[in-house]
Amino acid sequence: MCGAVEASPGMPPGNALDRAHPSDRTTDRPLLLLVAPTRSVAPCTRAAVELHLAARPLATIPAVRAALAECHDAALLVDLAIPGSLALLDELADGPPLPLLALVPADATGDAALPPSIEPLAADADATACRRALRAALFHAETARALAATRAQLERAHRFARIGSFEVDWAAQQVTLTPQAQQVLGLAPTDRTLGLLELAARIGGPRRDACLAWWVAAADGVGRGAFEQRLTRHSNGERIVRLHAERIVDPRGGRVTLHALVHDITDRRRVEEELEYQARHDDLTGLANRRQLLETLEQALAEATLHDRRVAVLFLDVDRFKDVNESLGHASGDKLLVEVAARLRRAIRDDRRAIELGAVGDLVARPGGDEFALVISGLRDEGDAAALAARMQEVLAEPLLLDGRELFLTACVGYAVAPDGAIEPRELVKQAETAMYAAKEQGRAQSTRFEPSMIRLADQRLETEAAMRRALERREFEVWYQPRVELCSGRIVGVEALVRWRHPERGIVPPVQFIPLAEESGLIVPLGAFVLREACEQAQRWRRAGLGALRMAVNVSAEQFRDKFLVERVAEELARSGLPAADLELELTESTLMRDVDRALATLQQLKQAGVHLAIDDFGTGYSSLAYLKRFPIDCLKIDRSFVRDVTTDPGDAAITSLIVMMAHRLRLSVVAEGVETEAQAEFLRGEQCDQVQGYLFGRPLAAAEATARLEQQVVEPLH
Repeated sequence: MCGAVEASPGMPPGNALDRAHPSDRTTDRPLLLLVAPTRSVAPCTRAAVELHLAARPLATIPAVRAALAECHDAALLVDLAIPGSLALLDELADGPPLPLLALVPADATGDAALPPSIEPLAADADATACRRALRAALFHAETARALAATRAQLERAHRFARIGSFEVDWAAQQVTLTPQAQQVLGLAPTDRTLGLLELAARIGGPRRDACLAWWVAAADGVGRGAFEQRLTRHSNGERIVRLHAERIVDPRGGRVTLHALVHDITDRRRVEEELEYQARHDDLTGLANRRQLLETLEQALAEATLHDRRVAVLFLDVDRFKDVNESLGHASGDKLLVEVAARLRRAIRDDRRAIELGAVGDLVARPGGDEFALVISGLRDEGDAAALAARMQEVLAEPLLLDGRELFLTACVGYAVAPDGAIEPRELVKQAETAMYAAKEQGRAQSTRFEPSMIRLADQRLETEAAMRRALERREFEVWYQPRVELCSGRIVGVEALVRWRHPERGIVPPVQFIPLAEESGLIVPLGAFVLREACEQAQRWRRAGLGALRMAVNVSAEQFRDKFLVERVAEELARSGLPAADLELELTESTLMRDVDRALATLQQLKQAGVHLAIDDFGTGYSSLAYLKRFPIDCLKIDRSFVRDVTTDPGDAAITSLIVMMAHRLRLSVVAEGVETEAQAEFLRGEQCDQVQGYLFGRPLAAAEATARLEQQVVEPLH
């Protein structure tokens, strides 16, 4: 056992030391191995007992090795006069920290031959000297163990953080690396020591001279900061490392040593680069975002000033993108945006006509939503910008296959040109964006150059929105009614409620001037609620006046239809007015219904159960599927005016209109044709057995009082 006492030559018979100190037998105390003459054993044993150690005298070096194999943490005192003792101590000094003492002659002049970790003890030392030496050896060993544990912990931390260290002997131009530094730098295990020039070549590669200059500055004490390098020939692929160095000067001889750390920052830099990329790019399309747009534009404007060239910004907005989103879903809408981005990117990089206009290597950005922006530099004149805008529209107009459907896209483009670069980037972007909105107001597939007057129009839009909010509070909006006529009898069987704005200064404002803005601003929701209430109340007033059971048609916007309380609000208005549910018809567009088919179906079923009549407005202009048409509990299809307009001159429109009527009747649905303005159109529809018509031929929208008078007279002859 570790705590047992073994007899050795020269010890008192019967193991007198053990009898004097019976507690030395305990096996859980640290052990002191003694290989010393008898005169030294006794004081050393007493010192060991005082320090709570168990003494174990041994006779030979092999016995010591055997004991150390059994007790790895024992203290050891060896007489250097014993052959092989110094070699044993040197061997143990290079291993794990142990309390080591060497018994030296009393007249020895010094202990220079001993390693620093070995405590010398004079052969004639008494118990006090032995205790002092033993305590010092124990302290040195414990300190060495703590230092080794700290070093191991630091090495583990360095491995985890991918940090290595090395020293540079500046005079010898030699570098000594730790294994972790070798691993971080991708060096072979044999590259423990390298020349500074060789290390600089391996780290710096093409930047070898810059790396050496950094080392020289560090050695001269003038260098600050870190040296960062991308290692392209690393064994683990491309890595990025950062070097830090501290200059240490030996005060005794002025020798300069550089203590350096090398840190593998590849993962951190990749995260930083990814964050930087995300900060400047759109997540969906990978295009530049508004921030990158402005930064690139600032550079382009500066270069244009130097080279006397022109810079243009083009803003594009995809027409009817909202319809795609609502009818096919957001996932399909995202795919469409990705395809638009790819087409624009290819156009300015590879398209021959675009290249001829100077649009090589410029920027395509997605500032947000369905809007895209292009920065085009190096243009010869403003005509190039106009031609490039037209080319972008051509690129987008090519057929697009999306989820099995063939779509044809159009876009409105606004562009602004900086003739000499003397303009702020934000101002040029604002001008192009303003021009785009001006183009949208002209219709689809329009292209417009910025004009200063457009700023006034943009200001008017803001003023109009503010005025609309005030108009809702002041009840400036009115509901007018357009007759719906039964073709077979010529009688008015219903009306459609249409909103009008009676502005105190501008008079009657056409719907086209405020409905799109109401939809963009969200004002369409309170406006739609107002129309529903007024229409229900007016229909009930006509019933009470004995004008018959007219069906009141009310348009429901996409925003209203998304309201989860829509069914409750409709029921509330019917109850408030007393109007029978069967006399109310709600009109919804295909795109509104197709945005979320399952939710739309559930809402329609609830409205149908409440007794409300349901119609699909502008049928044929959306992206609905006939399979869904069969599932929806609708009662009526309204043929869009775009088909009715040319039924007498365009065989295609005539065929489409005929098919819609036939299909609706097969599905037991009624059909209403919108926009009937000529007798020829009415005759065509009558021949196709269309149920009802609506349009200026039979009556314009009328204010409530005029509509009442019209109903009282039931005058439905075509107006000429």
